[in-house]
Parts: sequence; C-alpha cells; structure tokens
Amino acid sequence: MKNSLLYAFTLSVFFTLIGCAPNTSQTTQQKSNSLNQKSSPPMLISREVLLGNPSRYQGRISPDGNSMSFRAPVEGVMNLWVGQIGDFSSAKPLTQDTGRGIPTHFWSLDSQYVFFTQDKNGDENWHLHRVDVGSGEIQDLTPYQGVQADQMHQSEAHPGTIIVGMNDRDAKWHDMYQVNVATTERTLLEQNDGYAYYKLDNNLKVRLAVKTAEDGSSHVFTKADNEWHLWFKVPFADSQAFNILGFDKQNQGIYMIDTRERNTAALVYLPIGETTPTVIASDDTVDVTNVLLHPRSHVPLAYALNFIKPVWHAIDDAFITPIKQLNNQLNGGSQVLAQTLDNSLWTVFTDQSNQSPIYNSI
Repeated sequence: MKNSLLYAFTLSVFFTLIGCAPNTSQTTQQKSNSLNQKSSPPMLISREVLLGNPSRYQGRISPDGNSMSFRAPVEGVMNLWVGQIGDFSSAKPLTQDTGRGIPTHFWSLDSQYVFFTQDKNGDENWHLHRVDVGSGEIQDLTPYQGVQADQMHQSEAHPGTIIVGMNDRDAKWHDMYQVNVATTERTLLEQNDGYAYYKLDNNLKVRLAVKTAEDGSSHVFTKADNEWHLWFKVPFADSQAFNILGFDKQNQGIYMIDTRERNTAALVYLPIGETTPTVIASDDTVDVTNVLLHPRSHVPLAYALNFIKPVWHAIDDAFITPIKQLNNQLNGGSQVLAQTLDNSLWTVFTDQSNQSPIYNSI
C-alpha cells in the first residue's frame, strides 16, 4: 500500500512538473532570434593570414658581418634573398624557384656562398645546394639519385670545404664525405656501418660516433687506430636531453648537455677518454635548454634556463652586458641563430605568443 501511494505521488509530481515546464524549443528559438538580432557573426581569420607566406623569414647574418640573408616570396614562392646588413632596399633574390620553395639555408664560413637544402615534390631526399653570392651561380653539391644530405659541418680552418652525410650507398645510413664547394668533388671520410650520427672536431676529423642500442640507450664511441671504441653510455631515460655540442678549441674534450645522475640537464665538459664530466652551468629546478658558444674559441659564453620563458645567463663576465640587453629586449622564447666569426653580431630569433616571430641583429 505504501509503495502504491508513493508511486502515485511520484507520478503526480512528475506530470505536475511537466505541466509547469516552459516550452523549451520555443524559448530556445526566441533566445536564438534575439541573439541574431543583437550580434553579427564573428569575423573569420583569412586563410592567407593562417597559411600564407611571411613577408620575410629565417634571417641570417653572414659570418663576416657585411651581409644578411632571409627567405621571402618571389611571385608567391619562398626564395633566398641577400642584401647589405640592415638595408632591406639592397636585398635581391638569389634564387628564382617556382615550385615548392626553399625551406632552409645557412652561410659558408667564408661568406662567399649561401647553402640551402631542397627536395623534389616532397620526396624528402634533401639535396644540398650552394649559391655564389657574387655571380648567382647555383650548384647541387649532392647530385646523386635518391640521396638525402644530412649532418653538415664546416671549419674556418678549411675554407671551401663542407662535410656532408649522404646515404646513396645504403639508404639506412649516411656516409660522411668531404665536398669541394667550388667543384662539387667529394671524398669519402667515413663509411657508416650502423651509427646514428657522427661528431667532427674543429679540424673536420670524424672523432665521435653515436649508436642507439636495443634498450634505447645511446652509446658514444671514440676512434683510435682506425677503429671505434666504446667511450660511455647514456641510459634511455637520459637520452632525450643528451646533446654533444662540440669540441673545445684544442679538440681535447667536448661540451655537452648531460642529465646522467642528475635531476636536471646541465652544461658539462668532458675530456676525451675520461668518464667524469665537469659541470659548467646547472640549475636544481629546470634544465639548461640552450648554450651559446664562441665561433672561434668554441668556449661557452652563455646558457638559457626556461622557467616561464627562456632567460639567458652569462658564463663569461665580458658578456654580462650583452646578455642583459638580450633578456631585456626579448618578450618570448629566443634563440641565437647565427653569429659573425668575431662574435660581434648575433642574429636572434624571438618567438612570441601574440605576434609573428621577430629576427633581431644585436
């Protein structure tokens, strides 16, 4: 009896609520009509703004400090431009590509050439080309079928030469070649029999090789008597942050980012053959995310820590003022993309969240 009464009461309340409820569809339609009368559709962002070419992009300063280069459209296709530093009116296109455009470029250390990489129709077989800044002559430095150019190195001590990894012998591995920039003639330096990548010293000698083991760890090898010997291992957990930055001026040791036996990544120095690195810069809270090296002495000048945004810290006291200036001028993430050989000028890329990226010369 109690259950029957409860059921009847429940039904009564339910139908009463239905009877009292407003006409939902009618109310919604009235609100929609009211909103349409009071507001207009939001303005759409044009596809040109979202997907179109930038007016200028990927700025670089030449190693001698006299010229600047950047990518900019020529009839809607991104090409290479070069002009006198700071004078955009002097800039002229070095290339006239009409296809997919040129994705990336960098200077030869003697400032005579601009290098760029390009594939064909998206096949990802990137060839390395050079453009003579004086004559405008363009030459493919890796003119081999199916080759992918990778791991490029230069040295001021060897002008007119660039080291390029090419995989035309075996698509899985890049052999290291010395290429004459003027004639495109290549000479084999190292045949790759299973290494992920190589590190060359400042004399363009292949000194280190890195191999990924089955467990995901990185094994670093040194070369002696024309054979590779295991130097040290980097566990899988530390492999993502691990980075060999380069050799010291005497080619006796390496600077690298290392997280082994640490909670955060540190900038360290490790002499060849030794196993205990010397910490140069670190922080207990965040990783060292970037390092600025001198182009000639190869010593670390500054490093960046990223709490909320990258903040640079000087290592060399002589660079306290320019590093302070760098931090004060930049509002977003920043990176030094190019330096003159005497380190008097830097090209700095600033990526801000609320506007287009900016390239500064400081």
